[in-house]
Amino acid sequence: MICKPHYTSDFFFLKCLFYWFKIFGTSPMGIDFTSAVKSNDVPQDVHFVFSKLGILHNAILVCLAIIPSCVTIKEAYHTEYTDRLQLERVIDTVHAVATIMTFYFILINVCINQKRAVAIANQLNSIYSQSTSLFSKSKIRPNRAFRSVKKIVSIHMVLMLLLCLFAFTFVHQNLIYHLFINFTNVTIYVMALQYSLVLKLLQHLYRSLNADLRSFLITRDRRDPSSISLPIDELQCRLMQVYEIHASVSRVSQDVCDFYSLPLFFLFAIAFFTLVLFFYYFMLVLLLMNKMIDYGFVLPFFLTLLGLTILAISTLARIAGGTVKESNITREIVSESIMNQRNQPISGQLRDFLHYLQQKNAKFTVFDLFPINESLLMSIASSISTYLVILLQFKESNSTQQTAPSSAT
Repeated sequence: MICKPHYTSDFFFLKCLFYWFKIFGTSPMGIDFTSAVKSNDVPQDVHFVFSKLGILHNAILVCLAIIPSCVTIKEAYHTEYTDRLQLERVIDTVHAVATIMTFYFILINVCINQKRAVAIANQLNSIYSQSTSLFSKSKIRPNRAFRSVKKIVSIHMVLMLLLCLFAFTFVHQNLIYHLFINFTNVTIYVMALQYSLVLKLLQHLYRSLNADLRSFLITRDRRDPSSISLPIDELQCRLMQVYEIHASVSRVSQDVCDFYSLPLFFLFAIAFFTLVLFFYYFMLVLLLMNKMIDYGFVLPFFLTLLGLTILAISTLARIAGGTVKESNITREIVSESIMNQRNQPISGQLRDFLHYLQQKNAKFTVFDLFPINESLLMSIASSISTYLVILLQFKESNSTQQTAPSSAT
């Protein structure tokens, strides 16, 4: 969980969020409430478990999606609108196939790796439990992080629900296509939201560790920067505690990165493909408004999907980048403390900690092909511009070739 709820409303929110993930098949695991100790009617220290029912649910989703998949691919290729090129047929069909295959892959992949996901979830839960005492001593409040989580989830859910409801505006035209393709897109971006929330928890853990380090390492006495507010024995114990928790967070961060790398590879590919298509059709309408009346039914679909796509990848990139920054801040705090520390045992312990931090740089990548941070968004934007120019030039040249024979006749 993002943080242990202390109120019934918070617990209800987290429970609804968990089952939201289960409905779309991105979290087939279960929760064991039987062994949880209740405090104020709110279960504490819940345990995630392997769930065969979750696998059955995903299997049913896959089976139910087979026929709509065929209909969707057929609609993507055979739908007619003004001046549609053969290349546009192929691109639309490839986009539909890629989206559907990514949908299938996510549902199957989370089932195959469910035991691995359960282990990661329980590790995160355990680490959060260990660091609860640090949160009480630091200035970082879990409620602040929890409010941020609620805001992120609420915005995503509103767009996802709108995207699903949007399909019903096509009752008389392409209803199955829009209903199914919207459901597959929502499933894909639910996976992105899930990863964003896991990273948000990791960011909160790193931030809390940094706040705790500052509380007993960074002095406010300008006359004596080396002064400390704790006895030496207690300070050594606190440093060891932070070191152990930081090591656990670093290990689980790498596990999280490895677990989501393959789904994220397909997710970013689909997001890039979707953005290119949207801006391509948008530019066509602007350039050829009077000739392309029939493009109107394509644009509302991509316009609705555009907001969710940009929100999902930008939120993910921003949180991933922020998590890495929080991890790097730990190294800065320890380095500053070494320069100001005159006690040899403490100084030696800090140097060992710094050496460890230099070897364990947190990073979130997709198979080390590219990092997930704000710079990725700029790379995507520049690549979209390049492909957009190529497609528009191809459209213009093809239109010229079609008008030349007609004028000759």
